Amino acid sequence: MLRKVQLRAALLVLGSTAMLNACAESDGDIAQPNTATRVSALVADFSVAPGTQTINEGGSATIDVGRLCVDGTADVTITVDWADGSPTDSRTFTSANFGTGASCSSPGFKEVCGGDSTATNCGNWTHTYADNGNYTVQFEGKQGTDTTTQAVSVVVNNLAPNVTLLRTGPRFEGVNGAFDLTVEDPGLLATEIAGVTWTWTPASGVNDPTVVNCTCANATDCDDGTNLDICTESNGPESDTKSRIYLDNGTYTLTVVVTDKDGAQTTRSTTTIIDNTAPGNLNVKINNVDVSTDNANPTVLVEGTAVCLRGHARRARHRHADVQLELG
Repeated sequence: MLRKVQLRAALLVLGSTAMLNACAESDGDIAQPNTATRVSALVADFSVAPGTQTINEGGSATIDVGRLCVDGTADVTITVDWADGSPTDSRTFTSANFGTGASCSSPGFKEVCGGDSTATNCGNWTHTYADNGNYTVQFEGKQGTDTTTQAVSVVVNNLAPNVTLLRTGPRFEGVNGAFDLTVEDPGLLATEIAGVTWTWTPASGVNDPTVVNCTCANATDCDDGTNLDICTESNGPESDTKSRIYLDNGTYTLTVVVTDKDGAQTTRSTTTIIDNTAPGNLNVKINNVDVSTDNANPTVLVEGTAVCLRGHARRARHRHADVQLELG
């Protein structure tokens, strides 16, 4: 006959199995039913390099896994999620290569990898981050269906684009002057560059300022209707060329500002001295007939005949220049 019942429960974690022991007292008889329940946590000693690692975009983070000890004999897989959408990395350690556990913090544990001289080295885990941001890297040790995790923080800094500006065209008034712009962003995405502004400051006394804004989000990129090749720069330098006609001789300054998608800017300037050009395209007419420039076949004028002499020269910068004619 059952007169009094006392229920006592004790949870013993062995590997990944919890044993529930219950005792009932009645007239000296003792019942001891046992129920086993699987839990998801892997009983382990897992050591990953602590602290926050800081790198620059396009750079690599290297994280050291110091040790992994478990209370079990099955193979173990370590997987790392780099938290940037890239595929995970994993390594499997076979139980035949487990260490004795001499360096484990808990008695009876076996060392999967780590400091035990008889165990495999857990190794360094390296990953390249294409873009800036704050990432929480998750390391997971898994034995069967049981897991244990460790987290590491990685801060990836944004860097401004690398920019080179070179003059490649002629330096004469009235002629197109070209400039090559080469851009390489430390980030590895194909959308790193947000836009470029080209500003030409004219020579003293010349009223010819020019500003061209290029935005990578636009269909044609630049407000002068041209496209911008550097908008698709990814993991390597990309170049663009801009040109303009200088209306007059003097000293001009071109300033280029390149902005990346996160707002970082790089500014480059170059100064160009535009040379004066002598008048060209000289045209002289007598009675609306072009004067010959062939000395062997000169234009003949009849003495005493009235003539209308007209001449002009057009300079390279599209202005008229004075012309002096001498008859002899």
